[in-house]
Amino acid sequence: MVLQGRTRLQIETSIGRNLNAIFASTASANGSTTTLVDGTLQGSDNEHNGKWVHFTSGSNSGEVRRVADYDSGTTTITIAPTATALSVISSGNTYILWSEMYQPERVHDAINDSVLDITGRAFDPVENRELFFDAETTRFDIPTGITMINRLEHRTVDEKVLDEADDGWTAGTSVTVSTDTTLKKRGIGANKIVLAAGVSAGDVIAHKTITSVDLSNYTHLEFWARCSKTTSAADFKFLLDDTAAAVSPIETLSFPALTKDTWKFCRIALDAADEDTAIISLGIEDDVDVGVETLWIDDVRVTKDYTEKWTRIAQHLWRIEKESRDLILSDTARSLAGYSAMKLTGGDTPALLTADSTTTEIHAAYIIYRATALLAVGPGDEESMSGGWFALSERQRRRFDILQDARIIT
Repeated sequence: MVLQGRTRLQIETSIGRNLNAIFASTASANGSTTTLVDGTLQGSDNEHNGKWVHFTSGSNSGEVRRVADYDSGTTTITIAPTATALSVISSGNTYILWSEMYQPERVHDAINDSVLDITGRAFDPVENRELFFDAETTRFDIPTGITMINRLEHRTVDEKVLDEADDGWTAGTSVTVSTDTTLKKRGIGANKIVLAAGVSAGDVIAHKTITSVDLSNYTHLEFWARCSKTTSAADFKFLLDDTAAAVSPIETLSFPALTKDTWKFCRIALDAADEDTAIISLGIEDDVDVGVETLWIDDVRVTKDYTEKWTRIAQHLWRIEKESRDLILSDTARSLAGYSAMKLTGGDTPALLTADSTTTEIHAAYIIYRATALLAVGPGDEESMSGGWFALSERQRRRFDILQDARIIT
């Protein structure tokens, strides 16, 4: 069985062979912007007139042109004139020569029609860990890239709290740090770090001294962050240091992107855990000077990825509101999950194949058989041939996983 991971070009080639409608080859000598030379071509003069050339490598890769003439003596194809000129067709350039009745664009349409046909039954698998249960929030925005959820889980894990971030850290130059008891995620408050105009890119804007701790057996740093402005990934860095004030950090860990005025659960892999044997200071570095802004930090801890255990929350304890794309928890679900990481398992709508290099996100066998059947429908013998390919595609359709407890979002 042909599995997912095949490119559109590979799928197109398989379809062409099923239809006995292609000749895949390589230019054997340099041609021109209008001629392709291939010593392996066979047939008499004009044998290939009207066929389609799909260039699959070189400067013309992806281009499709029609054959205007074929000279058997020089094994040269002449390309029909078009408004857009080709680059020189060089020796070593690969191509597919399609039968006149199968224009490559039509083949590509059949491929995408096959993907559309299976949409709603087959999904590109997704596992998402962006969200976090906090024992209070009932409604969550479902992350983009998910159109179906069939499993919701909460986590238990070995962890160590580095700082609850309930009291202010030491402020850097042109920075004010205080405790915010209103905007917080856990405990009595969160660190509110206000950056004035004097902060420069690369400054340590706040730091905290902690009791020496060995983090060498831990794998990830986790914390909550919120910013008054939307930021890009790595605009801020979290520092772990075995010297005071985070002046020579062992770990310089990039924040993920933050959305303006929105709490983000940040989970970052440690880069040098084996060196984190005596961490005594935490720090925040501002790497992009955007002027006045405010950053909040709360509940800083480290976890051991290999100790994670995920427990499923029963389907009747949560639901999907399609109009708003919200995940809604019952009181029981919030109580069971407590304060813990969330994992959503489901899928996304399979993407259409829009270029030769695009890779299918579902089993390619179904696409190949279905597209072959669609293209084979026609006059004469080919119409009877299509029935067999449709039967094969239906057999492949039945092999798609039957989704248990799937809840469709869009």
